[in-house]
Amino acid sequence: MIGPTAEHADIAREVGFEWSPGGEETVYLRSRVLLACREAGLHALTGLWERIDDLDGLRAFARRGRALGFRGMVAIHPAHVPVLNEVFSATPEEAAFYTGLVRAYERAAADGSGAVRYRGLHIDRAHYDKAVQWLATRQGRFSA
Repeated sequence: MIGPTAEHADIAREVGFEWSPGGEETVYLRSRVLLACREAGLHALTGLWERIDDLDGLRAFARRGRALGFRGMVAIHPAHVPVLNEVFSATPEEAAFYTGLVRAYERAAADGSGAVRYRGLHIDRAHYDKAVQWLATRQGRFSA
């Protein structure tokens, strides 16, 4: 499922929004698509970037999509693929953070604690569940 964003496509025409490179006018629409996809168990992709040679704009737009919760984006040109892979792939630092969080919580839970301090943060079951899910969706199956 794709969150609508294209500057000259059908959603822009029908809704009548005035497109901007930041995509602020589409945040509500993309968020609705994202939430509906999560509810239905579908993989949501943020929309597409029509400006083929504007890789910096693509990168910024993709980062905003990732920040909203999208895990990927439609690429309309081969030059976009490396940028999108960069944005939507886990960094080694992120993977290390979430792997460490999972291990810290599991040790604490084994000792009977429902919460633990990890890198100066309060961590409980909700944080653990998010970390496990994050690792699974960004690195394949997680194993501690």
